Amino acid sequence: MAEKLIDFQSNRTNVRINPVKRSIIHSLLSLSWMINNGWVQEFIRTNYFAPRKYNPSGAEQELLRQAESFRIKVNDQTIAGWRWGQGSALLFVHGWNGSGIQFQPYIREALKRGYSAITFDGPGHGDSDGNSSSYFEMTDALRAVLNHFEEKEVLAVIGHSFGASAIINALHKEKSRIPAVLLAPALGIKEMLDTTFVSHGVPMHIYNHLIEIYEQKFGYDLKKDNPRNLLGEYPLQAMIIHDTQDKVTPFAESKSASHKFPSIKLVATSGLGHKKIINDPQIIAKAYDYLNLKYAANGDKYL
Repeated sequence: MAEKLIDFQSNRTNVRINPVKRSIIHSLLSLSWMINNGWVQEFIRTNYFAPRKYNPSGAEQELLRQAESFRIKVNDQTIAGWRWGQGSALLFVHGWNGSGIQFQPYIREALKRGYSAITFDGPGHGDSDGNSSSYFEMTDALRAVLNHFEEKEVLAVIGHSFGASAIINALHKEKSRIPAVLLAPALGIKEMLDTTFVSHGVPMHIYNHLIEIYEQKFGYDLKKDNPRNLLGEYPLQAMIIHDTQDKVTPFAESKSASHKFPSIKLVATSGLGHKKIINDPQIIAKAYDYLNLKYAANGDKYL
């Protein structure tokens, strides 16, 4: 039963487990809930919301050693962050099972252009505290990082998957108008979670109860704060880059958002899937080109 259920960097969210196994899990959780619902809550939190450990490459470790580290307290946990360079910065937000240093090529490119780069490990990830995480906790961590730096010091935010979802939520809550580049974002994160829990045999009344606990604890509403709903509430200036063959986060959601909201530009790729899209050189070039064009259009010269 101890499967890592919320896994935005594998295909597991889209795979329905064996019906017999699903039925057994459903029955066991239902029975356990009647006996000790606290145990069930803790079991799901530590087994289904626990990201895998990311192992930085040698080059990534070397780049980390060159950074100025910082620490921020968020929800009684310490968030580990790093900054390279001085002055105006780009902020990078990793996805589930990831780490901020995954954006190594982007960081190096920012430094080449004479700008600084900032990243961090989300709750339960990398060097940050915790053994579990959630959409709400990642949003809080990002908001804390944004507020840690002076106003307008962060020029743009670039994020992947689960992290891209948190960007939409965080910018909405902070009433920030800085532009974003969203790589394979989970725009329908509520629907993904709903489907995943049901397909793995978690009874709906238990799932709904757990979501309510998270909502009350962190002050969010999964339905209202679903990224695709938030896009209709404020004019996020963003480029979405999404692969048409992504098997984790649906390309159709990004395509729909680009049709509905004029401030969102969509770049469709093919053959990169969900993970390769992060470090593809052509994608990195498109992201920086977009930011240059966006700032030029606004009459500012940031990059």
